[in-house]
Amino acid sequence: MTEPSTTPELLHATRWLNLCRRGKWIYASRRPVDAPPRTDGLAIIAFHEEPRADGSLRRRLVVIEEWRVPVQAWVFDTPAGLLEPGEAPAVCASRELAEETGLTLASADAASGPTFSSPGMTDESIAFIVATCSGTPSENPGVEGERIRVHLLDRAGCRALLERHAAGEAALSARFWPVLLSIAATGGFGGRSVD
Repeated sequence: MTEPSTTPELLHATRWLNLCRRGKWIYASRRPVDAPPRTDGLAIIAFHEEPRADGSLRRRLVVIEEWRVPVQAWVFDTPAGLLEPGEAPAVCASRELAEETGLTLASADAASGPTFSSPGMTDESIAFIVATCSGTPSENPGVEGERIRVHLLDRAGCRALLERHAAGEAALSARFWPVLLSIAATGGFGGRSVD
């Protein structure tokens, strides 16, 4: 059953976010009121690969810890960012990974279609992409105004972060928790294992 559509009304606009009303429903949107639906952002589930002396690869999950003003806390998450109109997910992944971590994208695959994290509050949609990367994490990542720390977690590190979260000592993004749980429980995610 589909609900009747009403024309949205713009209540307030800023550079990155609009407040809209559709009927009696008030919600946040990243798009102009008259823009067609599209994927707004990308969450990058990135695995850092580093060669060992024996020729095998050491693989760890790339995690960012970012100060998030709305919740007044450091929040653990995947690297992520907004897609430019018409931008391919792999191009966005490369750009955002470099900005937020200093790492270099090696490959990107398994991109999802649009998903919604809080459809009762916003029409924002994100896609997920699974990627591999290399390089040395930046000590001062992000663009102006961002406060980011980069972590490379092995399976034990994923388990430890889940334990900190359960004890109320670490904040996690909703999209990050299932990834962390999968790696802690099975040793991998998206066809990639973590050491």
